[in-house]
Amino acid sequence: MSFRAALSALLAALLLVGCGGAARDDERLSGSDGPALWEIRKDGALEGWLFGTIHALPDGTSWRTDRFDAAFDASDLLVLEITEYDSSFDRDEALQRLAITRGLPLPSQRLDKEDRPALRSAFAEAGLDEREFRNVESWAIALSLSSALSRADPANGIDRKLYGEARNRKDYPVVALEGAERQLGIFDRLPESAQLALLEGVAAEAEAESDEDGRVEHWRTGDLAKLEGEITSGYMAQPVLLAALLNDRNLDWMPRIATLLEAGPKPFIAVGAGHMLGDKALDRLLAEAGYEVVRIQ
Repeated sequence: MSFRAALSALLAALLLVGCGGAARDDERLSGSDGPALWEIRKDGALEGWLFGTIHALPDGTSWRTDRFDAAFDASDLLVLEITEYDSSFDRDEALQRLAITRGLPLPSQRLDKEDRPALRSAFAEAGLDEREFRNVESWAIALSLSSALSRADPANGIDRKLYGEARNRKDYPVVALEGAERQLGIFDRLPESAQLALLEGVAAEAEAESDEDGRVEHWRTGDLAKLEGEITSGYMAQPVLLAALLNDRNLDWMPRIATLLEAGPKPFIAVGAGHMLGDKALDRLLAEAGYEVVRIQ
């Protein structure tokens, strides 16, 4: 696979582009478990919902519950990280402008000698040729490798499914918290040391055969403690990555979320479950802002 094919696949996954009008998934989760879902209240009145998503899933994963459907059906608008799902956002232009820098060395040459074998092994496992990534910035290589190594399919991502359903509902708007350009820019602005840490982490996870199925199950059953344990023991535990990719984004989103909650229509806020972890978790920030945030699933 060429770097362009790999990066195009990455951007499709990262930006969740081209989902079309998805039908509601009939696969349902039995029992009382389900992905984490909260009600947001103020002065006793229901103002909206907060839901932790996952951006890619293996085929046939059951996750829907009656409680989720009741909340989603009662909401007045959908709030996602981005909304450029089937717009004219130019992924190739973004690829050239943000991910490509001429004159960069081979990916493995950017790492310390002891870390190079794991990266080369990860490229081989993913069926990628690292020579095709010579001029690709380290953050984009890391995300491309992660996407290529994953058994989960972004076509099954929850954000994508919800957007498809929202398009089929009359008078049901979808709004973005940051947008595709800004989301890509977050990775592009990482210092090179953090980009290399991300790249090393992806290679190390591939070498250790990370428990991707376990992470999906923790999300599916709403076990945030186990999800948080994985984050604090992996490369995301590095302060720069944790701040840039999760905590700072949560803080940036809060004014927009507060405005939407105060506007009247009840929003269903669906963002990656990682944003519900740690001291700067969205549910905690909402509580600090004076909302009552009650987990109902």
